[in-house]
Amino acid sequence: MTRLEAVNRILVSMGELPVDDLEQPLTEVELALTHIDMANKEVQLDGWYFNTERAVLKPDEKGYIYTPYDAVRVLDLPPHITAIHNRLYDNINQTFLFKKDIECRVVKTAEFENLPMSFALWVTLRAAKKYQNNTLTSAFLAENLQREETEAMLAAKREHRQIVRPNVKGTTAGYHIQKVLRR
Repeated sequence: MTRLEAVNRILVSMGELPVDDLEQPLTEVELALTHIDMANKEVQLDGWYFNTERAVLKPDEKGYIYTPYDAVRVLDLPPHITAIHNRLYDNINQTFLFKKDIECRVVKTAEFENLPMSFALWVTLRAAKKYQNNTLTSAFLAENLQREETEAMLAAKREHRQIVRPNVKGTTAGYHIQKVLRR
């Protein structure tokens, strides 16, 4: 899905006419783009199969470990280590200095145009709902957009589970997880 398609979906859901390009100086287009960008960041913050990767973060020459510049979250850190702003912090030793590498997972924000279709649809409908909440007070529109967003969210989460599941089943821990889930 392109940003233009997403903007037009939002505009049409608001009873507006679609546009031919995003360069038009219309407040509605700018607002729709702003809501798309915000919703994109919100949806991706949890970390999904397409925007999360394993990483080994290494101390620089001074001993600081910086998170990647495009990281929005760092996951699976040891319990005593926290990401503060763009550096890792050791809570036990109360220091930002490290001597060893740290293995973790890093969540990055993918550009809207690079999202899988199910996630692009979820982002678009979330943006439309927020746009509508900020500009109109139609209970009917709000209810419809909420329902559509929920359906899109469930489809995106279903896709995520289908793609991630083979990785879980292939491990011993995955076997135990699957056994518990079947109960």
